[in-house]
Amino acid sequence: MVAKTARPDRPSREEKKAMTRARLVAAAATVFARLGFAGASLEDIAEEAGLTKGAVYSNFESKDDLIKAVLHDRLDEPARAIPALVSDERSIEERAARAAQLFVRQMEQDREAALLDVEFSMYLARNPEMVPRFSEGARELRRTMARAMEEWAARDGVPLPLDSDTLVTGVFALGNGIRLARLSDPDSAPEDLFGRMLALILRSSAGSGERPSSSP
Repeated sequence: MVAKTARPDRPSREEKKAMTRARLVAAAATVFARLGFAGASLEDIAEEAGLTKGAVYSNFESKDDLIKAVLHDRLDEPARAIPALVSDERSIEERAARAAQLFVRQMEQDREAALLDVEFSMYLARNPEMVPRFSEGARELRRTMARAMEEWAARDGVPLPLDSDTLVTGVFALGNGIRLARLSDPDSAPEDLFGRMLALILRSSAGSGERPSSSP
């Protein structure tokens, strides 16, 4: 008697939907990089993914939703993972320097997404009415980093130079500036510059023994 060969499990409906979404996000990243956010269309993205436009609309309401997904998957989620990756470093300065190093390396490993982020920031600057639709993801990322800063400071018993929300806003601005410099001219900013600057800020606060006022 010949034994029946077990059929491999077929993907569930949810798994198929997740795979389709992943194909669309990857295709969107490629098309946005090639044509720019403004120049790309949903038809272009569907064609790149080898899917129909209907498949796009069954997963995303608009091109705006697609770029949110691209930036969330390719930039925000990796950034949220950084605090856990540096938790074993000995001091708050070392954790901050290591976190900054990982930020820069992640950006350079996915240069396509980093360039798209810069382009989309310019798009929002020119279309400020669109900002509220995209602000929650950025706020959540800042909250994640602010909590990490607070935990690091409490663990080491050192003050932060500013309240955590303000500090993280400034750190992000500094990091984005250095990221832009490295994207346009890598030789203009050493890979470890962001980490050294951030460690210097935190070290100066720890040495003072006082928390500066966050009020103007």
